[in-house]
Amino acid sequence: MNRNIERIMGMKDSGSGITSSPLIINGEYKFKDEPLASIVKRLENYYNVNIHLDDKRLEKIRYTGTFSLDQDILDVFRIIDYEKQFTFKRVKKDIFITSK
Repeated sequence: MNRNIERIMGMKDSGSGITSSPLIINGEYKFKDEPLASIVKRLENYYNVNIHLDDKRLEKIRYTGTFSLDQDILDVFRIIDYEKQFTFKRVKKDIFITSK
């Protein structure tokens, strides 16, 4: 299981070969240069939760990474938030993400 996350900002697919198409292979969710808004939607579907982003700027931050789908969703957010840009709190089936 690769817990490495790399934040990519301002990178566009201008012949770089990087796409934003996530994959689920062998129980892992893999994504390249994908905005947090898109990652959140997929995590909502997989974990059957509602995720609320309080700041539109968070939606545009792009990430590349791999997660094991057997990880708890809060562990996933701890890994994504390696730069400590936001806080998150779970209340039943809702997860609230707020900017710092």
